[in-house]
Amino acid sequence: MKRWTVLFMSVLIAAFVAVGCSSGGPTAPDSGDDLTLQTTNNGNSSHYVLWGVWDFHLDSVTESLTATPNRTAMWNANVVQFLNDDPATMTFDMNELVVGTTDVKVDLDVSIRHPFTGMPQFDGYDVRGIFMGGASGTLSYNYDLDYPVYQQDQFMLDDPVNDDGGGPDGYTRWFNSSEFPVEGVVGFTPGAFGTNNYKPSATLCPYKYFTDGLSSHEDVFDHLNANAGDFGVFSSGVKNMRNYYLEFPLPLPGADFQYAVVASWEDATTHPANTIEAPAAEVEVTDSIYYVNSGDWGGALILDISIWSWMDQPDTIIIESTVLNTNYEIDTGLMSPTGNENYSTYHVEVSAENVTGTDGNEFWVICEYEGHDYTSVNTPPGGAPTDTLAAFFRYDLYVSPEPYNQPPIVDSGVDGNDNPHVLSTETYTVTAHDDDGDPLTYSWDVTDTSTMTEVISDDPGNGDGTIDIDWADVGAELDDEYDIDCEVSDGTDTVPATTLTVTCGNILFQDDMESGEGDWLTFHSGTGSGWEIASGGNDGNWWHSNAGNNYLTQPDCSRLYTPEISIPAGAGSCSVEIFHTVRGYFWSNTISQGAMTMATFNDGSSFDTSHKPPVISGAQYTNEYYPYTATYFWAMCNAGCGYGSPGSGLCWGWRVWANSTVTNTTSVIDYSNYIGDDIRIGFMYASYWYSGNYYWGIDDIIVTADP
Repeated sequence: MKRWTVLFMSVLIAAFVAVGCSSGGPTAPDSGDDLTLQTTNNGNSSHYVLWGVWDFHLDSVTESLTATPNRTAMWNANVVQFLNDDPATMTFDMNELVVGTTDVKVDLDVSIRHPFTGMPQFDGYDVRGIFMGGASGTLSYNYDLDYPVYQQDQFMLDDPVNDDGGGPDGYTRWFNSSEFPVEGVVGFTPGAFGTNNYKPSATLCPYKYFTDGLSSHEDVFDHLNANAGDFGVFSSGVKNMRNYYLEFPLPLPGADFQYAVVASWEDATTHPANTIEAPAAEVEVTDSIYYVNSGDWGGALILDISIWSWMDQPDTIIIESTVLNTNYEIDTGLMSPTGNENYSTYHVEVSAENVTGTDGNEFWVICEYEGHDYTSVNTPPGGAPTDTLAAFFRYDLYVSPEPYNQPPIVDSGVDGNDNPHVLSTETYTVTAHDDDGDPLTYSWDVTDTSTMTEVISDDPGNGDGTIDIDWADVGAELDDEYDIDCEVSDGTDTVPATTLTVTCGNILFQDDMESGEGDWLTFHSGTGSGWEIASGGNDGNWWHSNAGNNYLTQPDCSRLYTPEISIPAGAGSCSVEIFHTVRGYFWSNTISQGAMTMATFNDGSSFDTSHKPPVISGAQYTNEYYPYTATYFWAMCNAGCGYGSPGSGLCWGWRVWANSTVTNTTSVIDYSNYIGDDIRIGFMYASYWYSGNYYWGIDDIIVTADP
């Protein structure tokens, strides 16, 4: 490995000359120009000053690299004294030069030393060493922006052997030769070196970031995040080094490029004076894009983009990529990023639209800052771009030659009774599918949140996305809270389902029926609630007669039953509460009494209806009377029996005389004699038209069993 060290002087342009200093610093220029007019201090952009420009020349035949300070790029000021007393220095160490058949690669360390020692008023911020060369690529984001292309132009990249250091920390438009044509501090000044006075064609150039404590190969985003309180300062008198890995296509035999150093600095009293645009970014890519052939490709650009900012986050983030037909734009104000006070992370997923191969793919992250541009108060017309100020970050994109495994897709979180009975066994479900058709496995955990103890761990459940949890076996007590979790795996990827939190109680069944707000019978006999209409035995045969006592009844009444309810064998008591409102006109006794002794349900099962549980409180439902007044009595008849009268014993159910109402009431029925049994609670249902409205009979039912 050959190693050269070149030491040369540089004038610290404008930023340090105009302010002056009583301690032997630079004096102000005779022209009387003010430094603040030479910086980009117009409220529209960052406060950039140009510390210096150097011409580099690489000769691959002699394997030599030379650098010349570009004096004409310096501001015409009285700088002789500070050059004599304390010259600024830049050194570069060429670690390795490799001449190949198609290119020349150079591993280079560049060191810059601040020219003034002990003068913190001249501290710089967000200092960048910009590599300026040729350009063969153009961004569709802005067709005036040309950038270098690998193996076509002078290129800056990560060390291909060690995969660290060398690569750009970002790209910038600042002080490129095409867009800053006015010579001097506010523009680019071409170098004097080279036969044709080399002028780089790139308008978007890669840079390395220099700050105190940042080592040559260190990641700048990680360093700033760990040292945010230093504000990216380049302190007076300090020397900082960064690594560059450069590639030059052959044939040469010589290669020219230029190197500029810019800093953010406002005035002697404003510190820190950081840039408006982001100096650094970090992007985590989730690989999913693949290309097998022109008929088999796909995936998505899945990015977690972290943008470092000393001030505000960008207003807009634009993604440009070789796998997208059009640029993808993010309005950051519409997102809720994660991060901290200095950076925000935005999650982006964009379907790949144009994958043409596995090589040469990349993407750009472009951060725009509305209301800011590249001009200064001293910029003449056409002397700088007036486009929106932006930060640019460029990344290689890996495209697999084979399709990726698609992880399982969880269609629902953990679903089931979130208020299980402490003595019940409940089934909980997760629904998922896999687009690859891979078989899925499930792993269940149940955690007691009061003690954070897993009472069920890594249980496969029933193997079909369901698990039966015996809460008595778990040891649940009233008001205990548990988290139920499930992970779904296809053998390669594992995806968690949304957690269900349950609170154990004493409720076996509950339904709030909201009387009068819909067709109660239709709604509550559907598959969503599990209620069933019974058939067989007495099916109703209700009728409406205007004769005699003007009975008001509705034909074709149905009997409605709850789903099957299991009263746990370990329960101490069980009760059923039923509430109905003034709108209620027809309803039956629980587990209908009278002539019908069996009911057949939709599922084909039968149920003995001869149970007659006692009423603890509320309305006393007997075969004869509804005990408010004599107006109410049982009126559901056997087929063809006609209306019975109170005490006739011919009928069961009840009817309401014309214009009668039922007062709001709750009845409690004792089912403690049937602990350990499976029961269904049955009701007679009929609608009654009165004053233009249909009225329903039952508002609420709740079945409880205490341990």
